[in-house]
Amino acid sequence: MIWRRGTRMKKNDKGHCVASSLLERNEVDVAKSIMAYAGEKNVRLLFPRDVMMADKHGANAMTKVVQATRIPDDDWMGLDIGPDTIKFFSKNLDSAKTIVWNGPIGVYEFDKFAAGTKAIAEKLAEERE
Repeated sequence: MIWRRGTRMKKNDKGHCVASSLLERNEVDVAKSIMAYAGEKNVRLLFPRDVMMADKHGANAMTKVVQATRIPDDDWMGLDIGPDTIKFFSKNLDSAKTIVWNGPIGVYEFDKFAAGTKAIAEKLAEERE
């Protein structure tokens, strides 16, 4: 999933609803080509399993966790990965040969949306063999 701030749209690169989450429209084709290339090379890409949704972009936002493939088509927005995704990503990082990190995972400026970024950064900082 392209997980950055950008232009509003209703579907991500896999065709799933992203509600009011921000997504760069001009990057969807790039994501699709990366996914296709990874498939050709038998490279496994990891995508979020669940998402921390918020009713607004702010420290006092109401939140809920939903499955990434079941984001409701409403005004809420995804501002971090959820707890299942943190576990899933962390487990898979141990065997990863290549990791591409392109900035924070969630809206880390607000504590309630920094858990994903912190957890994955801490996992990557662990001593690797």
